[in-house]
Amino acid sequence: MSKAALENPDRKRELREVPIPQNVAQLLEPGSRAFKMGGCQIIVSRQRAGWHLSVSRPERLPTWEEVRDARYELVPDEATMALLLPPRSEYVNVHDYCLQMYEIPGEYIERHQDRL
Repeated sequence: MSKAALENPDRKRELREVPIPQNVAQLLEPGSRAFKMGGCQIIVSRQRAGWHLSVSRPERLPTWEEVRDARYELVPDEATMALLLPPRSEYVNVHDYCLQMYEIPGEYIERHQDRL
């Protein structure tokens, strides 16, 4: 955890919307939005299966606090989000320092509550 996070883990980080570069926009769902939060680059979109949040930094992985803050600022509170690792055959890494969160449908959570 960073020194600043240790001193105040619930501090408010400045979040500002930024344009999506054209070469990135063509890969995203329509309606996707991009943000900067400190050194983090964030993309949030609503996909057919639910919300998707991508948080990256140029020099390191985002901290838990950075991912948490982006999630609670940009995705509705009622959404349950998770970091997923797909089977190796489906794994794609286009950025070394990026974490992806996907919405887990409420019906899935209710159906499998005894296993979570």
